Amino acid sequence: MSWLPVGSFLGELEIVEVFVDYDGPRIFSCRSATEQSYIATWASEGDDHDLWLYAPVSPTRLTAVRSGGVKLRDAFLHAEGFVYLANLPHAGTDGDEVKTLAKSDILEDWLPDADFGLDIDTPTTDTAASPLELERTAVQEGRTRLDLRVHLPEYFRTEAPTRRIGGILLALQTVLDNFSALEIDDTPPQAGPLPSSITNAAASDLVSLTAASFVLGIASTDGQDLFGGSPFSSAVDHLVTLAGVALEDVELPASVSKLQPRGARSYRQLIRELSLTNGDVSITAGSPNFGSRIAKLSAEKLQQLTKLLEGITAQEPVEIRSRMVLFAANSNRKRFGLRDVETDVEYQGTVSEAADHQVSRATLGDEYDATLTEITTYEGATGESKFVYTLEQLVHVNGEPNDEPADALTAWRDSAPPQSAH
Repeated sequence: MSWLPVGSFLGELEIVEVFVDYDGPRIFSCRSATEQSYIATWASEGDDHDLWLYAPVSPTRLTAVRSGGVKLRDAFLHAEGFVYLANLPHAGTDGDEVKTLAKSDILEDWLPDADFGLDIDTPTTDTAASPLELERTAVQEGRTRLDLRVHLPEYFRTEAPTRRIGGILLALQTVLDNFSALEIDDTPPQAGPLPSSITNAAASDLVSLTAASFVLGIASTDGQDLFGGSPFSSAVDHLVTLAGVALEDVELPASVSKLQPRGARSYRQLIRELSLTNGDVSITAGSPNFGSRIAKLSAEKLQQLTKLLEGITAQEPVEIRSRMVLFAANSNRKRFGLRDVETDVEYQGTVSEAADHQVSRATLGDEYDATLTEITTYEGATGESKFVYTLEQLVHVNGEPNDEPADALTAWRDSAPPQSAH
């Protein structure tokens, strides 16, 4: 039996890849001597011949068909050019015959089922660098590089859902911020925004998108590693090393605790985001300082690690004590607005029952010794961390409450919900 027409205007063809085999190729791709590619499918079998459909495909269309982005049936019904019907006689009969078909002449019985598609992993970008290549690039650029490879089981092209990847990127940057903070300051702030000196040092850029599943290439924004180790480089090294720790390692809880509450919570959130992909993940790093590192996290390990971290980092409110100026208050809605005198950071949130009386008699514009609690929450749709503040105590710096309620001095912006300090 022949599968390729000989001596036709399609040219000299050769099979490139067989997609379905049943007593020989039944669906395959082939290419002519002039580099024109075709998708071919077995249409019908007769007593003395077989019928085949051939549809010309561009490289982009072939990739889409191969990976399941375009159903096989649609490759013929919505072909990029003409569809050809090849009549290939069995051995010993007349020569092969190929003719052009109008799409309306394609019989239903000749086509694959409507829901039939291929699902072959098909890289649609350049292949990601090896650990040694990543290290070489990092040395040449003078900055640490990190490749985050995510295998998404339901995707067969180098594509990924924007919302899910966005959540991972936000969680990753938060980890880099908090791990860098530990490198810069032995006791970094555990509540409120991090100083710009830390966030600038930890800033990263998305520099590449490559294949082997879906690989995000991250690099430090500044080439700080030309002059020795940087907080970013140390943070990346710390992340990859920690991710590589075995679940059964008795030192894992202690390693997470050393991150301090803020760093531990951000690491937990990153692992949680990665586990939601339901696929395997690997983190590869290259640096002029520490060479190359790689940590591999199977889908099963990510699920187990998420549960373990939930237990280690069970969240308790973080207390904030500072001298602040009261700039807004509403006793009826139990809302407050305070500005830190030293850092100028604004906090807005809910007034506790204990502080309700103090707020109702406070004076706008005066300074107070304020006690707040902070809880970190995560927006599932975006992966963004949010900070919820509660005012627990408000004491005037002179120790004297005002006789006139704050509500009589100002009207809260009723139309706008309270915003966090971030």
